[in-house]
Order: sequence, then structure tokens, then C-alpha cells
Amino acid sequence: MNRFPNSPRAFTLVEVMVVIAIAVILSVLTYAPYSYYSDLSRVRLSSEKVEQTFSEAKLSASMGLSVPGTDFNADAYVLLEEGSGSVGLFAARSGSGFAPVSEFRLLRDVPLEKDVTISDLPSETVVVKFSAPSGTSSAVDGNGLPVVFSGGLVGLKGVTSGSLSRNFRSVSAY
Repeated sequence: MNRFPNSPRAFTLVEVMVVIAIAVILSVLTYAPYSYYSDLSRVRLSSEKVEQTFSEAKLSASMGLSVPGTDFNADAYVLLEEGSGSVGLFAARSGSGFAPVSEFRLLRDVPLEKDVTISDLPSETVVVKFSAPSGTSSAVDGNGLPVVFSGGLVGLKGVTSGSLSRNFRSVSAY
């Protein structure tokens, strides 16, 4: 037997509006931290990709890399460009000096995460060579002049300091 035969079985408009308001407030409060930590994660992942590219280049040079499509021994090269969103891993025939860029054969282009770029290089372009079979490294700028390469930064576009940028290790650390 029902004691209240005419009682409504729905939410009132005020109750629905309160629930929607709470949901909106919670979503606004969680968006800012989520966005920050998402950006931070992309920067960290990108710096790890750059470091892995250096490790792969050194290992490839010391383990007997060959120029793609030939039987020639190869040196491994890593190409870094200021403001670029990727890092290039190349091979070129072993020799005493740096091979000209025209002889580079692309092994892999390593894209960084969305909106993450490279900065704080000693010049606009840096080419790091890992000599075969020792794996020793040296670096030149875009004009072929030797540079002291101690690493750089990856960060969100336009960010050159703070938590949304991160150093990648220098070649000498390998």
C-alpha cells in the first residue's frame, strides 16, 4: 500500500542545476593541473628521445654501422637545429673528417612531441659525429666550424627556462 500516491518521482530543476554546477566547478579545477602535467610529460619524453638518439648513434658507430645500400663502414651523425621539432640520425662513410651533408644517408628522423622544440644550442645548427669504431664524438656548427657541444634544451615553443623546458645531456656524458 502506497502512503503517498501523488508524490513525484523525478528530480527538481534546482537539484539538477546544483549537480551541473558542481560538475562544472570540478572540471574547471582539474583542467589547469592536467594541462600543466600533460605539457611537462611531453617535454620530458622529448628530452629522453634526444638522449636516446645520441645513445643509438654512439652504439651504432661502435658496433659497425654501414652506409645504407653499400658495404662501407659508416660514422653516425646527429643533426640538431634550433627551433626544430625533430632530431635526425644519419650515416656517412667513415673518414678522418666530417662528411659533407650531401653524403648523409638518413637512418631515422626522430620527431619530438607536439609543440616541443630544441633551443640553447651553441649555433643555429649542430652536427655531432660519432666516429666508427671508437664511438668518440665531436661537433661542428652549420658552417663546419668546430663547436664545444655541451647539450641544449627542449621545451614548449617559446619556453627556454622553467619547468616546461628540460636539459638534455651533453655528448661527453656518454
